[in-house]
Amino acid sequence: MKQAAWEELFGSPLHSGVYRAGVVRSNSIIIKAALVRNLEVARVDLKNAHGKEGFLKKVAASLNFPGYFGMNWDALADCLNEISGKNAGGRVIIFTGFGKFAAGYASESRMAEKIFRRTAGFWKEENRRFYIILGT
Repeated sequence: MKQAAWEELFGSPLHSGVYRAGVVRSNSIIIKAALVRNLEVARVDLKNAHGKEGFLKKVAASLNFPGYFGMNWDALADCLNEISGKNAGGRVIIFTGFGKFAAGYASESRMAEKIFRRTAGFWKEENRRFYIILGT
């Protein structure tokens, strides 16, 4: 997709959701489009993440989850439901290396995607823009 298409997507809470992308670099058109739309952008690099524990550690560290984060799927859902991008118009979370993680940890990646979709649906109902981008 081109930057204008990402900008259009990021323009409405009705489009809040989970989207797949290729390689997402720091100067990516996805990031530029998010910033144009006044969205907070966070990146979670899944390089060297192994299994559920490795995945959750990377997410918790990258998204500055509170110290009481329980390192389980329910805690992930709870924390994602609390970080809509309150200081901006919403939030974009980019997971780099998700494709490679999914290739090695299929059940964990499916569970994560299920949580991501539910979270995006929650924020859509709250009329907040919230997007998860899954990079390869």
